[in-house]
Amino acid sequence: YWGTASGCASITLKYFNDDTSLANAMQNGDIQMAVPLDGNENKRMASMPNTQLVEGQSTRIRMIAYNTGISSIFCDQHVRRASSYAMDINTVLSADPFGGQIVRGPISPLSPGYEDLSGTYPHDPQKARSLFSYFSAAYLGKITFLVPLGMSNIGNALGSQLNATGGFRVNVEEVDENTMKQRIHDGKYDLALTWMNHTLDSGAYADTKSTYLFQDHESQKYFAQAMKSTNAEGYESNIKQYAKELNNYAVSNWMYARKSIVVAKSNVSGYPTNMTDQLLPLHDVNVK
Repeated sequence: YWGTASGCASITLKYFNDDTSLANAMQNGDIQMAVPLDGNENKRMASMPNTQLVEGQSTRIRMIAYNTGISSIFCDQHVRRASSYAMDINTVLSADPFGGQIVRGPISPLSPGYEDLSGTYPHDPQKARSLFSYFSAAYLGKITFLVPLGMSNIGNALGSQLNATGGFRVNVEEVDENTMKQRIHDGKYDLALTWMNHTLDSGAYADTKSTYLFQDHESQKYFAQAMKSTNAEGYESNIKQYAKELNNYAVSNWMYARKSIVVAKSNVSGYPTNMTDQLLPLHDVNVK
């Protein structure tokens, strides 16, 4: 073997059904490193002796999907823009134990072609009211907002922001992951609090087979050119234009790229910190 030697002779992987069991194992000394599932024990693990919680970045973007199909009022770009001003990102971000970096576009900071769009669509109720004023209350009417299980409070808070600025009557529905996917696929929703899970998901808005397809010549052109690029510079330039075009039309309400979290004992080093929700390279992990 001519490669670099691994940091440890062996590493045992243990799988847990929930963060409480994971944290208990860390506290009892049964494990030396942990990748949290939902983050509800992050503070507890960070407070354990000789233990550190390390933040990294991921390509997972929390967003509110807008149904841009003709069956929904969110096919109207003015309604989407107004709604993006109406809803406060911090309502969702502050409730996420992992935290995150505001992005406002479909490209994460770790991904090629990322450009900082965080200054667009700031929370601005007055701006939202002004944009919504073009529509009658009857036109805006009742909308369906899908949220993950256990997140009805967040959905209701965002719904109240939409009601206060646009007069929407918001029906918040808690659904499981499979139901969420199916309802989005079938177009049976107006808003959906969901995720883009990795860089490749950003192409969904130009994919004719995707439920997120956005009928816009310019954005589809830029994405096609990016896919045909023969070098990194060409790809990044076109992806930036693609993201700007989608952002301009407020195709979705992209909020933040979730942080990646690793908890480890102080005698452990060499572990990855980025994208640990997707990849876990352990070659360089070392225990003193």
